[in-house]
Amino acid sequence: MNTMEQKLAETLTERVLKLVNADSTEFADSVMAVDSSFYTDPEQWRAECELMENVPTIAAPSAMLRESHQYVARTVNNHRRILITRDEAGKAHVFLNACRHRGSVLVDDGEGCQKRFTCPYHNWTYATDGGLKGVPFQQGFEGMDKAAHGLLELPSEEKYGLIWYILNPKAELDVDASLGELSGELAQWKYQDYEYISHNHYAVQANWKNAVEAFAEFYHFKFVHANSLVGQGTISNVTAMDTYGYHTRLLSPLATITELNDNPQPYHGTQHLAVVYNVFPNLIIANSPIGVECLQIMPGNSPDTVMLYYVGMANMRIDDEETMAGYKTLFEGMQEVAEEDLTAMVACTTGINSGLPNIVFGKNEPGNQHFIRSVKSASEAYKK
Repeated sequence: MNTMEQKLAETLTERVLKLVNADSTEFADSVMAVDSSFYTDPEQWRAECELMENVPTIAAPSAMLRESHQYVARTVNNHRRILITRDEAGKAHVFLNACRHRGSVLVDDGEGCQKRFTCPYHNWTYATDGGLKGVPFQQGFEGMDKAAHGLLELPSEEKYGLIWYILNPKAELDVDASLGELSGELAQWKYQDYEYISHNHYAVQANWKNAVEAFAEFYHFKFVHANSLVGQGTISNVTAMDTYGYHTRLLSPLATITELNDNPQPYHGTQHLAVVYNVFPNLIIANSPIGVECLQIMPGNSPDTVMLYYVGMANMRIDDEETMAGYKTLFEGMQEVAEEDLTAMVACTTGINSGLPNIVFGKNEPGNQHFIRSVKSASEAYKK
């Protein structure tokens, strides 16, 4: 079972247990008011979309594509389509999911394993390394360099058990530079050894920032998730936060943490914690004792539309059907939690769009306050 380094896990657990015993949480300096235009202004939203095109995020966990010729096809920011593959030699690639002839999407969203991708329009065929392998009626394309008309590859790098990419094909990718000090901690989890369980794609009427905000505070747990796994298995409104530039690590106590008061038995890693990384601007990596959930939150085609891509992985390899079935049931329950959050996101965006002048974030919501300041700062460079 994979987890973070034991000494760090114990230090973080002791820190959070002190908050639980004090019936308290870590606070921001003051309440923050945010003008509603931050969520509704088209120019602000456009700048945020451009920002997201130029920073690394994940295309897929490595565990989704363990074998050569496996692929994942996805819809991402602003309804763009990408294709993630592992080629014959085992190298991961991220391409635009578009034929170089007339732009047709090559393969529907989903996952599978195949050596060739054939365009449904004119039968142009590509290998998993992106190379153009077949063009019917080649006489019509005499003089065209086939080698220069492979799938358009995006900058990508496989690191820490995750396949990272940038949507802008001209951008430079440096995962460690982007993550900063967070990179060493992500490496501790060894996500490359996890077992892929399931994924899902959601699209709702909400602003993408309202969506991220649902995963940057634990104040709402006992209200929104009262009847589901998170509400019943955690202690609500207790948060410890650390910042890494624009990124954050948020710690939430599981209900079992109070057992350490009366019977402080040895424990394994983050057995009593949920460790949630908000990788700026729109990636959530939520670790729990059963595994990890990767949630990528992406703007749709307007300020009030958002897509959420969910992947669940167990923190150990699984080689029998019974264990896999048990984990599938667990992660179905975790997806229900995400769906409850989606309902809350839609309600927030709807209310803001109704003419509310501003909203507020409490001192007990430091993760959201840091996220908002970070978005305002990082998006400024993309405003015209």
